[in-house]
This record gives sequence, C-alpha cells and structure tokens, in this order.
Amino acid sequence: MDEEDCFIAYRELEQILYEFNLEWVAEQVAQTIREGKNLEENEGINRTEEYSAQEQLLLLINAVEQAVVNNVEIAAEISRFLSVHELIPEIRFYPSDERGEELFVFAPGQIEERLSSARQLGDFLNNLRFEVEF
Repeated sequence: MDEEDCFIAYRELEQILYEFNLEWVAEQVAQTIREGKNLEENEGINRTEEYSAQEQLLLLINAVEQAVVNNVEIAAEISRFLSVHELIPEIRFYPSDERGEELFVFAPGQIEERLSSARQLGDFLNNLRFEVEF
C-alpha cells in the first residue's frame, strides 16, 4: 500500500471505531502519533520523528487487535476455566469512569459468538497488516 492508501485505510478504520463506540482506541493511537516515535541517539539524547502513514495504520491495526480481538479471546479462556471448575461461567465488566455506561456481560453463549466474530476481525486485520507491510 502506498502512503495515500494507508491514509485512507486509517481514516476508514478510525470511522468504524467511532461507529462501534471504540473511539477511545482511535484517540489513544492518535495521541501516540502526535507524540511521535522516540529515537534514542548517542549519549542518551532523545529526539522524536513523525510516524509514516504506513506506521500510523499499523499502530491502529495493532491497537484494534489488542482492544477487541485479544480481549474477547481472554474472556473466552476465562469463561472456559470457570466452567471447567464448575463456577458461574459469566464475566461482568463495569465501567471504570463516571460516564454512566451500562454493565457489559460476557455470558457463555455470547462469548462463543463474539469469539467467532473476533477471529474474523483478526483475520481481516492480519490481511490488512500484510497489505501495509508489502
């Protein structure tokens, strides 16, 4: 992918994150991009450099993978562990801030469905990553 293609893909993926209320992922990546790459030089002197369009897109791809795909896989493993040990196989997530968001529950039936979707998303992200890198 050339620089313009990466820029377009970044904006489209960013828009998808906003549509699914995952703007915090896009915002964290944007903050990282604003800070720039930290390059250490001789004698402990540091300087920063801007990320290329390809690097920016890869940062966003990696963040989506960590925030969505990996989280669902972790929830599935925890649910399996709880089931094997005959504990209630339900995971409850509560918001950490005061935004008044509702409780989010991963129940066993929901986890398997989410896991399938997360794996499809992971495949898509891996294909996109491959396109960016070559």
